[in-house]
This record gives sequence, structure tokens and C-alpha cells, in this order.
Amino acid sequence: RFVCPIEDESSLELRRSIQKPVRLRVFAVLKVWVTGYSYDFEDDADLVARFESFCNNEMSIVMSSGSRQLTTLLEKALSRE
Repeated sequence: RFVCPIEDESSLELRRSIQKPVRLRVFAVLKVWVTGYSYDFEDDADLVARFESFCNNEMSIVMSSGSRQLTTLLEKALSRE
């Protein structure tokens, strides 16, 4: 749902009313996951790699500060192990 292409310019309202709130919700869920359930990442290098890949590729294009925040939170959570 985060990467949902809107192809024509007439869909600007769709982007504003649907796509932006969906992206904010995805960010909020990921933030809660990393801060509250960081143990999911402790022994799963593949999960960490996929999470970082999503943050650094798909998410950074449209939410660069959110992407950096999630990456930083994950690094802090993993360093507490």
C-alpha cells in the first residue's frame, strides 16, 4: 500500500486524500514495531535487511525524514541487545 503509483495529474486529489494518509499510517505502524517490538529484529538478519531496504529505497523517495528516523530507531534498538 505504501508504493501505489498514481499515474495521471487529475489524481492529485486522490494522492492527497488517500495516498498521504496511508503512508503516514504505515510509518506510524513501523515506528511502533521498531520501538515496542524490537526483539523481532534481534535474531533475524533477513528482516533487518528487508526493513532497511524498504526505508532506504521506497520510503526515502517520499518520506526522507521518516525513513531516516526509522533507520535510526532500528540502529538504537539493535545496539541495546
